[in-house]
Amino acid sequence: MPWITRFETNGDTDPTFNASSSTPDGSVSALSLRADGDVLVGGGFVSSMAPRNGIVRLNGDGTTDMSFDPGSGANEGVRTILEQPDGQVLIGGGFTTCNGTPINRLARLEPDGGVDPGLVSVRAFPTHSSRTAPVPWEFALRTDGRILVAGEFTDFNGIPRGGLTQLLSNGGLDPSFNVGIGFQGQPYAYTLSVLGNDQVIVGGYFTSYQSLGISPRMVRLNADASLDATFNAGTGANAGVTGLALQPDGKVLLGGDFPG
Repeated sequence: MPWITRFETNGDTDPTFNASSSTPDGSVSALSLRADGDVLVGGGFVSSMAPRNGIVRLNGDGTTDMSFDPGSGANEGVRTILEQPDGQVLIGGGFTTCNGTPINRLARLEPDGGVDPGLVSVRAFPTHSSRTAPVPWEFALRTDGRILVAGEFTDFNGIPRGGLTQLLSNGGLDPSFNVGIGFQGQPYAYTLSVLGNDQVIVGGYFTSYQSLGISPRMVRLNADASLDATFNAGTGANAGVTGLALQPDGKVLLGGDFPG
């Protein structure tokens, strides 16, 4: 099976999706489907079809889209990808450069794959040893263009932001979303989703938020990052929450390491 596969609605492999023509050396960690049917792919790979390190855009038939050229790409793996309505692409991961530009963990690419020089947060995440390096795990966009970032980090540009932060559309820190020390225990937020009322549901490995008693591994926050105490999941999950999705009726689906 190729590195990325598309399935029919009945579960059969779609033979028209020929991603094997651009098979990389490495692994895939992130996918983002575009409105035109193209697919953005991130991971820890080097494509054999074209020099594509960590990020590539595929056409609807699975071949490499040569019009999206990120140059030398990311020097370490890309963990998450999110395309903005204007066609720019946010990427997060363990990298410290993108196409030769020093950028710690978070970058924004232009629609043609070039690095967006207007993102001001290029050095906001500190550089540590690889074992403890801060890594964004998931992005979410507000309707006004502000960017929510969940992941493994304790600060942003030297300001305490434990596992979650919100950025302005230019990449600067949004002070109105004051997470502060954020999550404790295992202070990692791995997944999030924005509700229609601007609240945010966050899942991870944490056992506390801002030193408050909460349901472990999942919280709902208000628009200013304060805890919504009316959201009570009881004892919560007994291990990490690494994925969540909202149903149209407001119910929340969780996935992760927990057996119960």
